Amino acid sequence: MATSFGLTFDYRCPFARNGHEAAVNALRDGEDLDIRFLAFSLDQAHVEEGEPPVWERDPGEWGTGTLALLYGIAVRDAFPDYFLDAHIALFAQRHDHGLKLGHEDVLQEAVEKVGLDSKPLFDQEYPPAPSAAPGLGNCSHRTSTTIGAGMRRCEACGAVRGAGGVWRQP
Repeated sequence: MATSFGLTFDYRCPFARNGHEAAVNALRDGEDLDIRFLAFSLDQAHVEEGEPPVWERDPGEWGTGTLALLYGIAVRDAFPDYFLDAHIALFAQRHDHGLKLGHEDVLQEAVEKVGLDSKPLFDQEYPPAPSAAPGLGNCSHRTSTTIGAGMRRCEACGAVRGAGGVWRQP
C-alpha cells in the first residue's frame, strides 16, 4: 500500500527544493508513494491581516513567486506527464541558475527545457468551477484574455480565473 501525503512547495524556498528533489528521486526510484504536490505561497504568507490575498491582486502586485506557482500548478494539472521534470526545472531556475522567478521568460525556459511547449501551457483553459464561497463565483462573460499561466481576466467585469477554474470577483 502506497504511503500517501501532501508536500507543499514554493519555488523560491531552498528547503522545499531539497525536499522535493528527494521526493522526486524516490518516485523515480520506484518507491510506493502517493504524493500530492501542493503549492504554498510565500508571498501570501507575508500578507498583512485584512489585506487581499496575492492571487486576488493585479498580476503586477503578486510578488516574485506567484507566477512560478501558477506555472507549476498548470503543468501539474494539465500536463502531468511533464510535471516531475518541470517541477525540478522550475526549482533549478532559481537555485542552480540564480534567475528571477517573477520573469515569465525564465519560467517558459524551464518548461521548454523539459520538452513542454510553453504556449499551450500559457493558454491552458480551465473549466469554470462553481463556488459558494464569499467573493467567488462564475463569470458568464465571454471576453476574457490570458494574463499568465492558466490565468484569465474578464474584460467586462474584471474577474480573474486562476488555475482550478475558480473566478474571483474584484
